[in-house]
Amino acid sequence: MYDTIWNRVVLLGSGMALGWSLVNYWVAPDSQRYIHRNRLLAALIAAVLLIIVLTVTVPQAGITGLFV
Repeated sequence: MYDTIWNRVVLLGSGMALGWSLVNYWVAPDSQRYIHRNRLLAALIAAVLLIIVLTVTVPQAGITGLFV
């Protein structure tokens, strides 16, 4: 039970990082966009990997993660 709780916490954190990085990417000057693009991609990769892990371990949690 607790492993899925921590997975959801990490999923929430990567979702917040994804949203924050996306906003920063939109408003960053051209010289700094690559930094925010890399952060955005890292957060997206972490979120997708965690959704895959959640789907394998607890399918209901993975489906919920897709909607979040």
